[in-house]
Amino acid sequence: MRKFLSRSFWVAVVLAVGTVLWALWYVSHHGFSHKWRQTVIAEAGKRGIHLTIGRLTLDPFKGLVAKDVKIRISQERGRASAAVNEVVLDINYSNLVHREPFLNAVELRDATVSLPLDSPAPERKNERLEISHLNARVLLPAHHLTVEHAEAVVRGLRVTVAGHLVNPEKFHWPEDRAATGKSPMLKVSDVLNALDDLKMAGGRPSLEIRFSGDLSKPSDLFVETALRVNRFSVNNSYRIESVNLAATLAEGRVRINQCEVKDTCGTLDATGTVRIASGEADLQLRSTLDLPGLIRAVRPESNLESLVLTRSPLLEVSGSASFHGSPSVQLSGRLTVGPFTVKSLAFERAGTDFSWDSGGRWYLHGARIQHKDGSFALNALQVPGDFRFNLDSRINPAVFLPLLPTETRARLAEWEFRAAPVLHLEGHGPSCDPEAVEITGQAQLGATRARGTLLKSATVDLGFKGNVLTCQNIKMERAEGTGSGTVVYDFNTDELQFQNVKTTLDPVEVVRIFDRGLAEQLVPYRFTTRPALVVNGKVGCRHDDWQRNHLRVEVDGARGMDYTFLKKELSSSKITGTVTILGDRLKLDGLDAAIWGGHLRGKADISLRKTAGDYTAELFTEEIDFPSLTKLYFDYDTSKGKLNGSFAFSGLHDLTRAIDGKGALLVTEGNVFDIPIFGPFSSILNEVLPGSGYNVARKGTCTFEMRDGIVTTKDLLMEGRGFSILGQGKLFITEDRMDFSARINAQGLAGRFLDPVSHLLEYVSDGSLSKPVWRPKRLPKVIFAPQGH
Repeated sequence: MRKFLSRSFWVAVVLAVGTVLWALWYVSHHGFSHKWRQTVIAEAGKRGIHLTIGRLTLDPFKGLVAKDVKIRISQERGRASAAVNEVVLDINYSNLVHREPFLNAVELRDATVSLPLDSPAPERKNERLEISHLNARVLLPAHHLTVEHAEAVVRGLRVTVAGHLVNPEKFHWPEDRAATGKSPMLKVSDVLNALDDLKMAGGRPSLEIRFSGDLSKPSDLFVETALRVNRFSVNNSYRIESVNLAATLAEGRVRINQCEVKDTCGTLDATGTVRIASGEADLQLRSTLDLPGLIRAVRPESNLESLVLTRSPLLEVSGSASFHGSPSVQLSGRLTVGPFTVKSLAFERAGTDFSWDSGGRWYLHGARIQHKDGSFALNALQVPGDFRFNLDSRINPAVFLPLLPTETRARLAEWEFRAAPVLHLEGHGPSCDPEAVEITGQAQLGATRARGTLLKSATVDLGFKGNVLTCQNIKMERAEGTGSGTVVYDFNTDELQFQNVKTTLDPVEVVRIFDRGLAEQLVPYRFTTRPALVVNGKVGCRHDDWQRNHLRVEVDGARGMDYTFLKKELSSSKITGTVTILGDRLKLDGLDAAIWGGHLRGKADISLRKTAGDYTAELFTEEIDFPSLTKLYFDYDTSKGKLNGSFAFSGLHDLTRAIDGKGALLVTEGNVFDIPIFGPFSSILNEVLPGSGYNVARKGTCTFEMRDGIVTTKDLLMEGRGFSILGQGKLFITEDRMDFSARINAQGLAGRFLDPVSHLLEYVSDGSLSKPVWRPKRLPKVIFAPQGH
């Protein structure tokens, strides 16, 4: 019996051990039952931790292990906030048996955690935040949560956490965070994404977090953080030596105790406070960082490649903000820049005091740029509905040529300022939009060459409104005289207006300043001394914008003008008239020119289009010296008399063959026979009517037409004492030849006696104009040539 009992005992022991081992194997490989999992889940829920456990197993070395754990933010089932591969549970089994709180702690060993980001953006809908190498021990006494230690790697950032919380079950995150896109984890992910863009060269950055407090009283929470990052670069271009950030949350305030950033040039130091309850914040910042380099790295499109600083700029900023209700931000400070260059353009210094707020208010005070050739100063203020500024410049505008757009640079390059102009501008408007600002001011120019025109000095009152520039009270001085008046330029239409512009300056040189094309049209009118001009009207400055031209110029050239007509220079000793530019036509009215002892009067209509070049004109001569005319155009220097006549004609460019017109001539008080082409008639008359050849033909008249370079007349009449000569024919001006016939008529009894045979007294010439040869038309050829030939 005793032996039986002994054997039964050992069998029972073996069975018990086997049962225990089997049970351990079973729960290790298959886990505890659903009932046990629910018991653990319920216990965690009492501590404010809402779990879903895939399996609950027993590891002989680790203890009770929960696998495939999902942690939710709230009790409602839904999308998990975190997924953990396994969690080691520290269980008080005695309390478990007595149905008392039994979960002492949870421990994670080299665990991996996956957190959803709850982004509203479709492209980031399934994005998650992965946490690796997580080692932590969290104590869970009733109504307490103590993180003895926790460390992990989050997207390359080493995070260390420790702290103690009371009433953790009282904490709730807003359920609408995903819908509003304000998930805390999403914001953390955005920060970590920014860290991913940095090229680390100084090892893994670290973040330390320590906390304590009662979650039933969030305002009493205390959090202390410290972030340290060593050497890294932004976009492989901007290098940061170190970043040290220390902040605390205490008494409802977030304090930035330290924010120190160092680069290769300087340091940024900042401190600040955020009062959570009131939503108010303040900031103080001082920086000597390489700000242009930082901006170029963060925003490559900023176009700061051409800016080179000799030393780092100094930026000092104080600011405040309110996030209660409508957010508002206010900043004020000072920026100082030492020697710097922009596109190889060197400046000595620049700086400004400034202020800005999110309500649309800002100002610049004492903004200044200093160059070796002068300075530029600006004050500006913007408040809602009102913008004001004043500007003073004593710097040569040519300094800024490399910085200007190509078109503006080309225009300004046409001005050579030998002394820096003095400019003062004041402006105001509802906003700083250039089209909304009204500007007034004054400009003073010293010696200046404007588009090739040299000015001794100039002053002007400026106005700018609605994209229209008004230059009033212009006073311009050159060596030959002065000019005054008002000039208006409309940038919307490229229209130039002249208002009562009075000048005794060279008109071509002055007009060239404003409109080169118009100046070229005035080149043929060359005044021997400065004329008195009065200009009113407008012209279009765009290419072929003829329809805007409506300009009137009153001319009083006291000492005359030179003009090229038919390739010959006409010189008048005095001239008056009115020039009107209407569309693409230049009209000359009321012309009265003193020329060759007489007067030339008339009018003209000339095309301004180079492709057209047509013109019409009417000219009237009164008592001008006939020999001067024939000498100029025919190289005859023996003519005598006074010329009266008219000529209405049209033409094309300066082509003699293109002239088409009609006219009439009257030569008096002269000797027509002194005209070379009629000179031989003196000896002819002496042969026909002895003694009459020594008479003088003192009067000659004719009407004529001119076409294709040919002058045609059918009624030439030369009258002398006792005879007259009737002629007709053609003068080929461009070919230096003539085809002319003339008939001699005696007056009185001799005329009646010779009338039956008058056809025998007809003579013809088909030789050259310069050396004409006359011969009888009916008789055997007897050659008569001009005397001396």
